[in-house]
Amino acid sequence: MAIINGSSNYISNFAEFRVLSFENGVVQYFTDNNNFGELTISKLDTQQKIISGTFWYDAVNAVGDKVEVRDGRFDMRYVN
Repeated sequence: MAIINGSSNYISNFAEFRVLSFENGVVQYFTDNNNFGELTISKLDTQQKIISGTFWYDAVNAVGDKVEVRDGRFDMRYVN
């Protein structure tokens, strides 16, 4: 869920987390209806085209192992 200026205006249920190891190759974790998270946009500068915010989510792999991603943060330029 994205929250802009305190109002929720978009709902999505997709996040992905990948782990690459020499033993197991790539293990992918995905969100679903029971494992989800939140994305909050805290800054949207339309003049300089910068978007910033925080996120967290839970995701599971094909055998049900869970990862908890916490205190995620992003600051990036965007194009429209």
